[in-house]
Amino acid sequence: MFHEALSSAGNDLSATLAAEDAHYAVNRMEDQSLRMEADIERLLLLSEALWNILKEQHGYKDDELVRRVLEVDSRDGRIDGRVAHRPPEDCPHCDRPVPNGRRYCLYCGQPVPVNLFAR
Repeated sequence: MFHEALSSAGNDLSATLAAEDAHYAVNRMEDQSLRMEADIERLLLLSEALWNILKEQHGYKDDELVRRVLEVDSRDGRIDGRVAHRPPEDCPHCDRPVPNGRRYCLYCGQPVPVNLFAR
């Protein structure tokens, strides 16, 4: 009888700990989601402000922006509202592939040009 009560208490504790872990994980995900939403809003503001500058100072029209967005979107053969992932580019010094985001070649150690739009 004592063993059953002890086992039951252990299961209750395990369930309580698992519930607390899940609660903290949900809170972290909610915080991350809120930060991402704020980042997206800030990027939308920046994009709109930059587009307004281009329209006012250089005379670009909205239809030109739409045409360019469709051009970039269709580079992977699909118009799906997503930018195509680019394969790694080759090192200009040793011609071996350099993973996106690397500032130096893994093979020869030379600096590589930064691709601002690499994903």
